[in-house]
Amino acid sequence: QLRAKIDVLRQLSASLKDSRLARRKLTESEVLLHEASGLVRNGRNDQARAALKKADAGIEAVVGTIAPLVSRFADTGQIDRWRTQVRTAVSASKQQGGNLIVIEKLERRLTLYHNGLPQHTYPAGLGFNFLSMKLRSGDKATPEGHYRVIRKVPASRYVRALLLDYPNENDRQRFNRARKDGTLPAGARIGGLIEIHGGGKDGMTDGCIALEDHQMSDLFGRVEVGTPVVIVGTLDPENIVVTSLKELL
Repeated sequence: QLRAKIDVLRQLSASLKDSRLARRKLTESEVLLHEASGLVRNGRNDQARAALKKADAGIEAVVGTIAPLVSRFADTGQIDRWRTQVRTAVSASKQQGGNLIVIEKLERRLTLYHNGLPQHTYPAGLGFNFLSMKLRSGDKATPEGHYRVIRKVPASRYVRALLLDYPNENDRQRFNRARKDGTLPAGARIGGLIEIHGGGKDGMTDGCIALEDHQMSDLFGRVEVGTPVVIVGTLDPENIVVTSLKELL
């Protein structure tokens, strides 16, 4: 059972490309499991049980740390809200014509719609803290919500870039609430300069969305200033977080 839990945690870490999930305690637990196997083979069952107990405690500590981090992606109410956001935006794209960019953070995926229909999908890199909702400058989280492309940058540090209108009014309201209730540290600023840019899908950013260079060039040529962008956590109610938590909890 403990080995199965470790396998789930390792798979979750690899799928999300989030090194925080591959914590030191997980490695220590793996070592303890190996030691326990050797102790059993040598008939030292009491010592094996003690090693297993320590391994279990380490695994549960990891689960306790990551569960709050990923719980939003297993919240059916939150997923329904994300699905409604995208459904509304796709409907508007169909009725009004034009392009729409949808970014699913958990799947690390960017989809370009045209006239309400998906046209191109690109794997994407995200912020180091992409599992969280962006709240302030320096938190390295990728924002969520409705945005627009406000500028095309043909000669970016990362090949090409599409600058988004973060922070928008919703972001400012969220920031002000957090500052008022003391969630934010003194001197925190809301930040800005969130882009879709090149640099590679496997990289981690300070909050931006990164594509492979050739795919960024392709996207850049297809969209225009004013293109709506919807960033959500996930659209899949049976995503890897849901299935993993079922096995872990």
